[in-house]
Amino acid sequence: MRSFRISGLSTASRTRLHSIFSLRRFKHTGARTLAKIGKLQEALDDKQNAIDELRAQLDAATAALEKASTDTDVNHSEISELRESLEIERDGSNELLAQFGEMAAAFEEVTADLEEAKRQNSDLNESLEVEQNNSDALLGRIKEKAAAFKA
Repeated sequence: MRSFRISGLSTASRTRLHSIFSLRRFKHTGARTLAKIGKLQEALDDKQNAIDELRAQLDAATAALEKASTDTDVNHSEISELRESLEIERDGSNELLAQFGEMAAAFEEVTADLEEAKRQNSDLNESLEVEQNNSDALLGRIKEKAAAFKA
């Protein structure tokens, strides 16, 4: 953080000028948060697609298992293999569902952070406008004093 001193300004005026320069750093907080939300949304979409794909495979395996169990010509080893495949796919689906839940929770946290950042950004913008107006008035007074001093 840089400090600066302008002769003839009160401490309050210097503090206001400093806060104007400091507030400008917070303008990009919302944009960074939106980028994070976009990445999380893409990850959530990818996980959802993977879950849908696994469910389709699970349905196909279930249909095949049902057909195999009703068909008396199918031997027991094929039924066992189908059951194992179904269990593996269920395990994978459960893992993806758990990851999806974690991603959804993270998405909610980031959304809450974004709302807070938006609110803070709005507050900071209002404060920046007030400080800008104060700075403009202060600059006008400085120019008047400088003109009076030269005269």
